[in-house]
Amino acid sequence: MGDSKLYTRVKASDILTELRNYEKKPKSSVYRKTILKKIIVNLSLGDNEVVMLFNEVIKLLQDIGPTDPEAKQLCYLYLTTYWRHKPKETLNALSFITEDYHESSTDEDACLALRTLAAIQLPQFLEELVPMLEDALQKGSPSVRKTAAYCVASIFKAEDPDSTSSLMSLLNDLLLDPQLEVVSAALSALGDITEKSETLKFSIDSEHALKISQSLAVCGEWSEVAILNALMSFVPQDHQTAAHIIDIVLPYLQSENSSIVLNALKVIVYLCQYVSSVLDVLPILPQSISRAVANLMLKPPEIQFLAMRNVILLLLDKPALLDLDIRMFFCQYDDLLYIKDTKLEIIFLLADEDNIEIVLAELQEYALEIDVQMVRKSIRAIGNLAVKIDGTSEKCVSVLADLLSNSIPHVVEEIAIIARDILRKYPGRFDHIIQLLVDRIDLVTEQDSRASMIWILGEYGSSISNSVALLSHYAEHFLDEPSETQLSLLTAIVKAHVCQPYNKELHQLVEDTIRLVIENVDNPDVRGRGYFYWRILSAQLPNTIDIIKPRLPMLNTGADALPPEVRQELDLCIGTLASIYLRPVTQVFRHVKPKVFADSPARVDQDLKTARPRTSKSSLSRASPVPSVLSASQQLGSLSLDTATTRSRSSSLGLNGIVKKLSRK
Repeated sequence: MGDSKLYTRVKASDILTELRNYEKKPKSSVYRKTILKKIIVNLSLGDNEVVMLFNEVIKLLQDIGPTDPEAKQLCYLYLTTYWRHKPKETLNALSFITEDYHESSTDEDACLALRTLAAIQLPQFLEELVPMLEDALQKGSPSVRKTAAYCVASIFKAEDPDSTSSLMSLLNDLLLDPQLEVVSAALSALGDITEKSETLKFSIDSEHALKISQSLAVCGEWSEVAILNALMSFVPQDHQTAAHIIDIVLPYLQSENSSIVLNALKVIVYLCQYVSSVLDVLPILPQSISRAVANLMLKPPEIQFLAMRNVILLLLDKPALLDLDIRMFFCQYDDLLYIKDTKLEIIFLLADEDNIEIVLAELQEYALEIDVQMVRKSIRAIGNLAVKIDGTSEKCVSVLADLLSNSIPHVVEEIAIIARDILRKYPGRFDHIIQLLVDRIDLVTEQDSRASMIWILGEYGSSISNSVALLSHYAEHFLDEPSETQLSLLTAIVKAHVCQPYNKELHQLVEDTIRLVIENVDNPDVRGRGYFYWRILSAQLPNTIDIIKPRLPMLNTGADALPPEVRQELDLCIGTLASIYLRPVTQVFRHVKPKVFADSPARVDQDLKTARPRTSKSSLSRASPVPSVLSASQQLGSLSLDTATTRSRSSSLGLNGIVKKLSRK
């Protein structure tokens, strides 16, 4: 039977019948493997009924010999998935798994046994696993040592570090391993362990940071990612070392692997905080990062989205590190909606007075598309550009006026919403757009748009000839409106009255509306506002107009979208989910320590928000690094014990003279 025919849901009872037949007939490895594949397919389809086959799978595991590793792998996958449901039955497989490790003829079998034992975190399994890991970390082949390093990280428990304390020293020793893949696995494991613990801290000194960064040239892709992540634990003590490592990492921005590109970008952005006048020292930095972004924009949509979210982060915090062509983010006809939405955000952030012509032409084209969501977002972007950049307001409002001339309902509704902000930002400059909206008020039916139009009628009622008639029309259906619209309409009617106190028709409209609110509206917010206006108007205060229609504060367009501390933390999380949500890492991941820039004599608070990329070339001087310490510090209990041992070992990385310091308090 071909594998493609196996990918259908099968009842667990039918699989059990096949297992019974397997026990009665001469045992065939092909038949056994077919049954196991059916079980795994049901498992992948979410059919948890196959948990009833637990004992039968363990029996199959007993029959599997060393010549059928694929069937053994399927059994182990089943066990690691359902061991929590059958913990007692899982113990029956312990002897077979440990035997696989001790009697394995290949490294693949030994690695599979270690991974399975580490995944099934029962106390009995961990007791057997710890001595096996000690043996694997010291005597195993490179692939076994690499697997063992990852297993140490997976079984580490922050609340009980004593259970794996014997393995931590061996894991540190792997940093001296002559095989780069083993070193990268140890770095990755140590990084994962320190993330789980509040008391462990992993740091790299300048000498070894330079060594491992130079080893990137001879690493595989997985090792490159691990080493780049490990460089985030390096705290530069001088500007030259940080600039030198940036220079080494810079070529990896052009890698075909998107993970390598994003991790290299994360390292560069991090180290920029430790280089004085980084754009003078590395003038090619903005162009290199921009070329990397351009390459990522040729990847599948998921990678494009991740790259663009990180571009938004850099544009909010460090725009000087980017030298992007805005045309790169113009929407294509086949772009997915979330890609178009993200591109619009970047276009808005990149727009300025120099490129406003092509930006408005592009946004106007989007505003005439069939997709209503895209139309609304495009119009909102045009209006926000008018509010954001004073010099572009005339052109933006002109484009909005052209769009209004088409009298398309959803276009008119969206322009009505954004016109409120434009009129507030530029009082008296664009009043002509009010009449264009009033002429098309019959097309406005959406709730937010109606509320905006009602606000305009109340705020500028004295300059609109038929404002009283329009407000009266809305007031006829007052009780049918939602509470938000009722509040807007009540306020607009009272505003119009205090601005035109001698208008008898408007005076009668105010009385009827307030009486209707007080007597027939159940919403306490609307009733409360009605009573408030009734008492204010009854008191006939001399400054009534200042109370009901005060001077509105100017819109503040210069406020940062993210607080500075959040932006700094996100700089350390480039390429992660936190950079997609633009939220602090503790809000995205549970049990993760907040990330902060470490203090250092080389730390500089340079402003990359207002700086501009330099085109002049400057030489980069490279000083020899000062030997330091690669340490893992741990605090346990209340005792204080400081020990330091110095070891020397030859390796292809040249990681000699490592000093490991373990402090316990």
